[in-house]
Amino acid sequence: KFSRDIGEIYFKNSAFQESVEMFTKCISYTNDIADYYLKRGISYYNLGETDNAKPDLDKVISLDPENKLAKEHLSK
Repeated sequence: KFSRDIGEIYFKNSAFQESVEMFTKCISYTNDIADYYLKRGISYYNLGETDNAKPDLDKVISLDPENKLAKEHLSK
């Protein structure tokens, strides 16, 4: 929970590299929460790392097929 909370703070403050690190830690504990992949994927996207963003956003769709934000970022 602590890593998630810190990751959220980083994400909301556009500290995307730190956000990637925190959500990677979250995913290492629990790999079935779409929001972790979504935040990490969007963070990668904002860092210009689209090759890293795409697998995370694809994972979001596999866990949450109606996720509009993931679909939006995949279509960019």
